[in-house]
Amino acid sequence: MTAPMPNESLESARDCIASVRMLPPLPTVAVQIVSRLGDEFIDGNEVADVVAQDPAICARLISLANSAYFGLRTPVGDMRDVVNRVLGADTVRSMALALASQNALDTSACASFDVRRFWRRALGTAACCKRIAAVVEELAVAERECAYAMGLCHDLGLMALVSIEPARMSQVFAADESRPVADRVHDEFGFTPPVMTLALAEHWELPLLMIETFRARVNGEGDQHSMAMVLRAAIRAAAYAEREEEFDRDEAAELLADDSLSVPGPTLVDAALPNERQQAALDGAVETLSS
Repeated sequence: MTAPMPNESLESARDCIASVRMLPPLPTVAVQIVSRLGDEFIDGNEVADVVAQDPAICARLISLANSAYFGLRTPVGDMRDVVNRVLGADTVRSMALALASQNALDTSACASFDVRRFWRRALGTAACCKRIAAVVEELAVAERECAYAMGLCHDLGLMALVSIEPARMSQVFAADESRPVADRVHDEFGFTPPVMTLALAEHWELPLLMIETFRARVNGEGDQHSMAMVLRAAIRAAAYAEREEEFDRDEAAELLADDSLSVPGPTLVDAALPNERQQAALDGAVETLSS
């Protein structure tokens, strides 16, 4: 049984996990994709052939690759070109997992759930997580390979709650918007979305590294787990990148600085925050997942 966060309702956490176990399993294609996350020796054509088994996911990824954000002179028409010419194996694996998750978690009954905003934060965190992991020298290759998917899936618990409890989540979204959504969820349910994310990761049998990272986050042990530290920095970086205020390098460095990481704040700023091209790619991915 997953241990709840300090001061959280054990009974509510148990109810949460029970509800998650009632959700449908991941589609076969997604299961095959998950089994390949973190595999540094994966062949791009193999990834493409797996994704191509799901026509709906395949079509959306081809649409993304052909979007104006990538500016291809010659459009791509199959998944092998998408993987090898445009997105890369890591991004395709993670995006396919996100699309499969979205198909399994029906949020249509909660009109106040902003799916575009959700995926913007998830994709932004995923990109930051991958870039931060690349500059943390002590990480293993498998950890770096899993970083994008880690960031992408870190808040799927929120989407699961919207799917399972649309009416109550509508009340959460309508509550005091000056307070973080996680705090409002806790007020309503007695636990925060990361508890749900962990339960979902276990139910869907996501890679052990992802489960361990989500568990460390839930149990308040982030300083003892390298990928949990990377994820924490990525969440902060993605939130900062969304701000409308003028970029302040010193402010960003202070925000991202983490004594638990072996990377100074200024280096994290250079690694994590997106440049113009990366931001354009993010916009294209958000369109794909929100449509």
